[in-house]
Amino acid sequence: MNVPDKAVQDRIRVYVVVDPAACLLPPLEVARYAIAEGATTIQLRMKFRSDRDILDLAIKMRAVVKERSGTFIMNDRVDLALATEADGVHL
Repeated sequence: MNVPDKAVQDRIRVYVVVDPAACLLPPLEVARYAIAEGATTIQLRMKFRSDRDILDLAIKMRAVVKERSGTFIMNDRVDLALATEADGVHL
């Protein structure tokens, strides 16, 4: 098992996965609320949508997360993680 180093552990305290398919509110609003209430990491999980839709939301969500010095993680898509300058990718 690969355990993150202390700096990573300190940076990631509350990890929220935002999946538009499971959100009752618009996903960007969910991310905004989560980060404002203390989430330190937001992961965008968005399947079965066009690359353009995912990219557009990811760019906006990353900006919201970075406003509060949070960590933005892209789900599954290394290409979109690179395109949005995400802090990481969940595979």
